[in-house]
Amino acid sequence: MELFKGQSFLEFTERFKTDLDCEEYLASIKWEKGYCCRKLRGIYSWVSEFNIDRYLAEYSFRINRSQSKETIFNKLVKRIVERSPVFQSQLVCS
Repeated sequence: MELFKGQSFLEFTERFKTDLDCEEYLASIKWEKGYCCRKLRGIYSWVSEFNIDRYLAEYSFRINRSQSKETIFNKLVKRIVERSPVFQSQLVCS
């Protein structure tokens, strides 16, 4: 990166002593305007513990629906057609 050009190894290791220092630096670059999640289409500079379940539920809902335009039913039918049949004699109960 241009930012570190001309910096000695000692200066670099002095700035980034631990993995946490590196993670904080990278997070500050990636989310300099706060956390912006494109899947949620909102900006959250912090996440409250009270609402974390709602954030994750909405995030997983959007991920599950946005990866493919197929419906769950269409995916199920497609998997059934692609698989070879299993007969009752092949089933083993334990």
